[in-house]
Amino acid sequence: MDRKILGTREMMLLAAPLIGGLVLFFAGQNLIPAFVEKPAVRKTPGPVPVSITELPAPDYLDRELFESAIRVRPYSQPVTSKIQTPHQKEPPPAYRISFIYIGNGSYAIINGRLYKEGDRISPDEKIIKISPDGVLLRGKWGDRWIKFSE
Repeated sequence: MDRKILGTREMMLLAAPLIGGLVLFFAGQNLIPAFVEKPAVRKTPGPVPVSITELPAPDYLDRELFESAIRVRPYSQPVTSKIQTPHQKEPPPAYRISFIYIGNGSYAIINGRLYKEGDRISPDEKIIKISPDGVLLRGKWGDRWIKFSE
């Protein structure tokens, strides 16, 4: 492995960014305050106001806009109840049972379609039990029996 010894020129090229950074760091500390705006100092003697509404608004700021910004409250979504009141309650759909089979499983033909226990008869109701007397539904309208009339 062949090593090369760095000369003065190479050492200066490597050290130049470091030296330049240090010069800017120390010289820049005196320049920074010249570019930074001085904080506003209250010139009138007396107690410091406690409420933000007592602070004088700058001339360039619209007073009405400033006061409305102070009164901003977090947005809250109105609560809507999913429970229907009696005057809004829709009646349950009417179903007609034309056939019930109880044997190797329980089946019923309701409104011309074949269903078994556990099937959904609509998005709002599910068949819980099929018996010789009728079908038990559970859903939006609670538990209700549809009687089989021969």
